[in-house]
This record gives sequence, C-alpha cells and structure tokens, in this order.
Amino acid sequence: TLIATGGIKYLWSNSDTRSITNVSPQTTTTYKVTVTDNAMCAAMDSVMITVNPSPQIDAGPSYITCEGDTRTLQ
Repeated sequence: TLIATGGIKYLWSNSDTRSITNVSPQTTTTYKVTVTDNAMCAAMDSVMITVNPSPQIDAGPSYITCEGDTRTLQ
C-alpha cells in the first residue's frame, strides 16, 4: 500500500487517482505520484519497491513410499 498526502488530487504512475494505491509488482518497480493542492500547485515524488528473487530450495531426492513404509530423510 502506497500513500500520498497533502493534496486534493492525486495521479499515480499506475493510473490510480486516489491518495492510497495498492500495488503488487512482480519485479522491482518505481511508482511516481503527482499531488495537486487547493491552489493548483503540483508536486511529484516517487518510491521504488524492490522485489527480491524467491529463494531456491532443495529438500533432496524424491521418494515414493507406500503405506506402512518408513524412511529417514537426511
């Protein structure tokens, strides 16, 4: 959730026009917002959301077991 304050009009780079916008980027993305106040003065700011890669996991080799089998995983 990204929040901008201080104005009466908002325009985010994702086209949202509310002061609060919800984002879920899949890659690192910079979002910009332009805020306009009562005097029609505008200011812009930006925020970068960094998306880290998913961790690689390895639980070892796969095994097929039948009911009643026991196996110790190492």
